[in-house]
Amino acid sequence: MENMNSLKIGKVDFIESELFYEEKKSKKTQNDDKTWKVVKILFFILVFIIFLEFIIYKYIKPCFSIPKFNYIGDASYSTEVNNTLKDLSYTTWIKFDVENASKTIKANPSVASVMVEKKFPNKVFYEIKERLPVAITFVQNGNSSYPIQIDESGYFFPVNEKISYENLPIISGIPVEYIADGMSVPSAYRPLLNQLSKIAATDSSYFACLSEICVVPKSSGGYELVLIPSQSKTRVFMDRSLNIDSLEYMMVVLDVVQQLGQTISEVDLRYQSVSIR
Repeated sequence: MENMNSLKIGKVDFIESELFYEEKKSKKTQNDDKTWKVVKILFFILVFIIFLEFIIYKYIKPCFSIPKFNYIGDASYSTEVNNTLKDLSYTTWIKFDVENASKTIKANPSVASVMVEKKFPNKVFYEIKERLPVAITFVQNGNSSYPIQIDESGYFFPVNEKISYENLPIISGIPVEYIADGMSVPSAYRPLLNQLSKIAATDSSYFACLSEICVVPKSSGGYELVLIPSQSKTRVFMDRSLNIDSLEYMMVVLDVVQQLGQTISEVDLRYQSVSIR
């Protein structure tokens, strides 16, 4: 009987021990699960913070910094335009005024057109199309004169010292007493500028044979041309048609005149004939 009781007590103790172990194991598993959940939460929080910092430094912060300028076009204008942009009233990329920048750059008489574009997060792209000179003329200023350039459309703009003018013809006789912003030559002289532009596009070295192109207004309207060669004192009268063929013809005639060994002051190539004086 005592043995039976001992067995029952031992069995109860074993069951209680098993239950205690299972309960302890269950609590440990629950604690492990809670710990793992906390670790995962902390990990995702850390990843989110890193991602947020990346977004802020990569995209948000640059918007509130000074823009990075990127220039497209002729490098000779890059410094000038960059300085113009830096002088504009802005502090950050987000406050950068594209319209104001375009107007400021376009105010430069040497600029024909301008494109300014903002690109997220901190870049500003701008493209400049310069006025290309086809000739130089001189404008009187009191007792002195100063050179000024003319483009194909007849627009006057200041001389850029960075550009070589060895092959640019000098024009005189165009009625210009003073230069104001946005001023251009009278429309009657535009054909001459178009002709010069076509010659320059083909071979600008032809201008090296000319010292000066004199525009002579006609009393009946329009104008004629007097060309002064660079290697001769002979003046050459021509009509309004100026092209490579007429320049080559002029040089041939001057060679013939020089071979005559006579002092010739004028050669008239108008009216499809040649006369000398």
